[in-house]
Amino acid sequence: MKAVKKSLGALVSFVLIYFLLIPSVMASDQTKIEYLITTNRPSWERLIDTLNQDIYENYRIPSYYGAQNLRGKQLNKDLYTMRCLMVYGTPQDIENNELKNGRYRFFGQTMNGEAYVNELFPMDAWSGGYLNDRNWVPEPWKHGVTYRGGAIKKNDITTAIDSDPTLRQKINAAIHTGLTVFYGNKRNAASSNPFDKIYDETRGATTDWAQYVHIIQPPTEYTWGMGVMFHSLNGKYWYKTVPIAPFALELPEQKQENKPQPVIDLIAQQGEYNPALMVGEKDTYSVLIKNTGDVAVTTDLVWRQDGKQIKKISITIPAKGYKEHAITFTMPNVKEGTTIKLEAEINPGRNKPKSEKTFANNKVTFPIRCLGLDQRKQTGGSNPYLTK
Repeated sequence: MKAVKKSLGALVSFVLIYFLLIPSVMASDQTKIEYLITTNRPSWERLIDTLNQDIYENYRIPSYYGAQNLRGKQLNKDLYTMRCLMVYGTPQDIENNELKNGRYRFFGQTMNGEAYVNELFPMDAWSGGYLNDRNWVPEPWKHGVTYRGGAIKKNDITTAIDSDPTLRQKINAAIHTGLTVFYGNKRNAASSNPFDKIYDETRGATTDWAQYVHIIQPPTEYTWGMGVMFHSLNGKYWYKTVPIAPFALELPEQKQENKPQPVIDLIAQQGEYNPALMVGEKDTYSVLIKNTGDVAVTTDLVWRQDGKQIKKISITIPAKGYKEHAITFTMPNVKEGTTIKLEAEINPGRNKPKSEKTFANNKVTFPIRCLGLDQRKQTGGSNPYLTK
């Protein structure tokens, strides 16, 4: 797929296309749903070759797509052009295809001839809550789950996912994005209130969705995939359509999270430093914090004495600048020759920011040797001065 990506451009940009598809309680009895489509997606003429290279790169399955599916149905150009869906045939090619509220339950067929589910078809029933809270059947192909009269079988796509942890991670992210677009950001199209949210994106982001979803059409870099997952209620299996986003699709908040972060390196250096003190003697010690980045940083600075924290402050270091902080240290009553270790550390929690270039230079140490008790005779007078 590397060669394909190069020919199509290194960067993938997106446009928002709105379809008036979902019935609602609005005055127009319609509302909008967002589809994010790659603007430099493959042309119709190069579509099959491009996607087959993509499928092979990701799933190691050669020549997956054809101009016709295994049942001889033609690829639906309209659904690819409008929505980046790889559907063969039409709704009329599905036997007993139900029509409800102007929508068919199935768009047509997959490459392998399975019924291609329509994620916009109203749900048969909904008892409320979130999709995250259903007891979805793991690996339904192992549990005798039936779908449209036949038992679910493990396919080549699932086999590839199970054998490749990197692919599994990509699939889980694509499922999460698809669920967020259709069921998280907006609403539940089948509920009494079409703007109900039924997917918790925060919890769903870390779920291993690949173990639950029977993928009937795999996602690629540029096209949506589709799947179904099942849960059992009162001895009956219920399915939920799972749109699987193109790998190249990122939601606005994901783009924000994934955009390059500024390179920041905070460096702690010794400032004022007296390497030896008598018992009870005081002196000033300072640390100089350097910020090599292009943005100011507010973070924590801690001082420790022999590993025990003695001071903590919040400090702001200007972009490409310095900030000095000083403390007064008093030598404790310890044995002569003892070395006290005073240290200062910037960003000790490694989280303000998390993206430092390195944390190896965040700490500086001041070893201070104890000179023992002050044995000098105290006269009570002032120190002598040279005469002018």
